[in-house]
Amino acid sequence: MKKIISIFICLLFSSSVYAIKFVKVTENNTMTVYIDVDSIAKEDGYTTANQIKEYKKPMDFGGGQTFRSSLSLAEIDCKKNTFRLAFIDTFELNGLKGKLLSHGVQKPIIEIIQPNTMTADVRDFLCTRPSPRKI
Repeated sequence: MKKIISIFICLLFSSSVYAIKFVKVTENNTMTVYIDVDSIAKEDGYTTANQIKEYKKPMDFGGGQTFRSSLSLAEIDCKKNTFRLAFIDTFELNGLKGKLLSHGVQKPIIEIIQPNTMTADVRDFLCTRPSPRKI
């Protein structure tokens, strides 16, 4: 896990982050979610991938700041139907452009995936897709 997060951080701060292969997985009237297909890794029903969420309207960050994009490491337990946000960075503009507003996660967020949600769409995409690599 530490290795994945280290790689993730290196990619985030390198100019090559824009060359990664992100594909649109789901969209609603609030946001669009993209997954980096080259980052998908699976082991024993547990799947991880880098994801970008681009918000159609600025999201309140507190203290008068807003953000339009987030880059995160999503972890899905395909067998238990759970989602864990292991890491997240937020940016002031769409497409990870502009000022980095926050870096990391204080406490990982773990939730049961509800049906007919964007997280369920991400789960379906990740859990049914072959993995290019192992964790």
